[in-house]
Amino acid sequence: MVENMLINMAQTGRLGPKVSICRKVLLWVYTVVASVEI
Repeated sequence: MVENMLINMAQTGRLGPKVSICRKVLLWVYTVVASVEI
């Protein structure tokens, strides 16, 4: 479920001009998910 969301965000980041912002959001979400799983 979370992986699909990350994939969708990555795809929209590639299509859109705000790639750097999407990458920052992806990193933030990844760190949050990692901390929750731990």
